[in-house]
Amino acid sequence: MNEERAKAILAGEPGPLILDGEDFYGVVAYRERYVAYSGGDHPQYTWVNEPWFSYRHHDEGWGPLWVYEEADGLVGFVRAQSEHEAWECVTDEILDKVDWDDETFQECLKDAGCTEENGEMPEGYTWNSSGEVVSECLNGSQLQLLTHEWFERSGREGVRLFVGYGDEHSERVEKEYQEAKAKCSLTRSV
Repeated sequence: MNEERAKAILAGEPGPLILDGEDFYGVVAYRERYVAYSGGDHPQYTWVNEPWFSYRHHDEGWGPLWVYEEADGLVGFVRAQSEHEAWECVTDEILDKVDWDDETFQECLKDAGCTEENGEMPEGYTWNSSGEVVSECLNGSQLQLLTHEWFERSGREGVRLFVGYGDEHSERVEKEYQEAKAKCSLTRSV
């Protein structure tokens, strides 16, 4: 996909956001806040739009962007060629890894009658493609193509995708992403 197609999708045309050859740096949520600042004898107030939250993301290099959500909200974004590859990216790169020796995890294994030898996992845990244990949401999760309709349905106009087109533009976008990420008051890092 090229810059024109990305702009068309974000302007409202249906279809997935597919990036071919572009650089995908990450996703940051912005929020508006009413803040006071010094204005002489009386404080002045204004609305500011500031970086607030940096989402987990992973880039397989090309294909559509997918959004992964759990029952309690948006978790991360991946770029992959197929839904199957996107799920693998989510389990490998987005979900929280679990230490096999973790006391809570061991209790869950024992309560569920699971052992390392039989390879079964208690509810709320699964294996990723690297053979690591990851935790998953018990209340449901979904992976879907990132589209303009998703933005409308989810009400996330404050989410900004940092995607670069070409060397010069990509360098600027990567710098903007790093600056925005550094200003985030909340960051969920892998």
